[in-house]
Amino acid sequence: MDFDWSNIKVIDGEQFSSDNLDRAKYATYLTSLIKAKGGTDKNNLSNYVLNLDAEWGAGKTYFLKRWSEDLKSNHPVVYIDTWAIDYLESPLMTVLSEIIEQLKSQTDRADTPKAKAKFKEIIKAAAPRVGSGLMKRYLGFDLDVFDSSQTDGANLSNKEIDFSKAGEKVLEIFCKEVTDSKKSVKALKLAIQDWVEYVVDHPVKNMNTITNSYPAFIFIDELDRCKPTYAVEMLEAIKHVFDIPGLVFIVATNTMQLSHTVKAVYGSKFDAEIYLSRFFDNKYYLRSKVSEELLLNHHSKVTYDLKNLVERGIILFPYINFNSKDFLKLCSDVFNEFKIPPRQSIKVLNRIQLVVSTMRGNTTLDMPLLLCLCTFMEMGQNKLESAIRLFKTAVSSEESMIYHALGAIKFDFSISSFENRKIYDHISDQELIYESSNNGAPAKRNSINQELTLNDYLLNYKRQTTLYGYSGIGYHNEIQKLIETNRRSSSQSNNRSLIDKLKTKRIHLMFYIFNNDSNFDYYQELVEMSANLD
Repeated sequence: MDFDWSNIKVIDGEQFSSDNLDRAKYATYLTSLIKAKGGTDKNNLSNYVLNLDAEWGAGKTYFLKRWSEDLKSNHPVVYIDTWAIDYLESPLMTVLSEIIEQLKSQTDRADTPKAKAKFKEIIKAAAPRVGSGLMKRYLGFDLDVFDSSQTDGANLSNKEIDFSKAGEKVLEIFCKEVTDSKKSVKALKLAIQDWVEYVVDHPVKNMNTITNSYPAFIFIDELDRCKPTYAVEMLEAIKHVFDIPGLVFIVATNTMQLSHTVKAVYGSKFDAEIYLSRFFDNKYYLRSKVSEELLLNHHSKVTYDLKNLVERGIILFPYINFNSKDFLKLCSDVFNEFKIPPRQSIKVLNRIQLVVSTMRGNTTLDMPLLLCLCTFMEMGQNKLESAIRLFKTAVSSEESMIYHALGAIKFDFSISSFENRKIYDHISDQELIYESSNNGAPAKRNSINQELTLNDYLLNYKRQTTLYGYSGIGYHNEIQKLIETNRRSSSQSNNRSLIDKLKTKRIHLMFYIFNNDSNFDYYQELVEMSANLD
């Protein structure tokens, strides 16, 4: 099966955006893998359990929801949000009831006597020794209904079996009262397998499911967020009760967090990783690379609307004539370099928008600096403080990771001082000496278009400007001297150092022209205030 998630889709009343993380290809690959492992021929089926491992906020639920919804056209599918129902305290009955109830909608014959007979067999297998009074109390009918020779499917026609209500008590009684547990579990497995086969053989008319459209997919989501005892019992149930040929389980977790959950049950010294490995046949890591398209979906057009910014006098440096595409490209590069998951990336973007929307008028915000500090704040207060030390002083071993990571991120520093300064009334339109001079000045002397690393930008330009200050007259006089020196030089190739100095001074001058002179302490305060809003 090939999956196309390029369009918005509504699932169970919730709207899911297009596939901004390009993950449909993973669903295609995993479907092929799982069908190969679980089998498609009902005479040669096996059980298979896959652990889909990803960090919180990496988009596991989106992935599972879209994948499971598309699979329904060809396979029996059950999706279980365990965190939403872990209060039932009965993983076995949770899975059992969801298999029955959800698969009802995937067959046209759920109300036939034959289907009702299959429901009856599952109940009989799940609670073979439950007394009649308790059965009536928790399931709404007498156990005698199963044993009467006069009973047929019609006896249950007006009886709705409420598994969510019955689950906790039935499982408790089942475990306590059944003496021959192996025999009972085997009967339960056969009853479930028979029900799945019935759904496969009798699909809804608009579905493509045919006799050999095995396996049945059971998606288990949010298990790592459940109570520790519930999570462990769910894994035990999947392993020992639902290891049924033709059923495959996809258990989505933050597996590292799940291991902490296991240790909460068995003790801190317990080897949770080895324990978990026995439940899963394979583990698949769901990569969480952030895309520009994902950020665009959560990007406030109002906040960054150029007309709105101009009216407020807010300059987003160096994106003077603001282009969200360029900025979001930088954002995605930063988030991916520092391995920020999608959900946290969106939080960072929202905080930046918050800062922009609450700034006073006639203010210049250094967007690369703001982006980096908000990102470091999301990584932790210690990381933010390390970055501030790096920006203020020389590189130490503690800050070397940040230093090298910033060096790997590039962006275009593109400003036309002559054109861009006309956008904002509070910026002087008076040309400086080097801008108006024809005496050896390079072409397009009032424009800069350079590819910079964040390392260069924040340490070589922003840090120097912030620490040492500058005077407009002093800067343009120095630049004029450099231009004259460059004009007299016979070969630019022999004066690379001179050219680099000229570039540095001209970029510094852009900081001066557009008032990009706020210090690091000011930005740290902005970031820490915005981080308190979660």
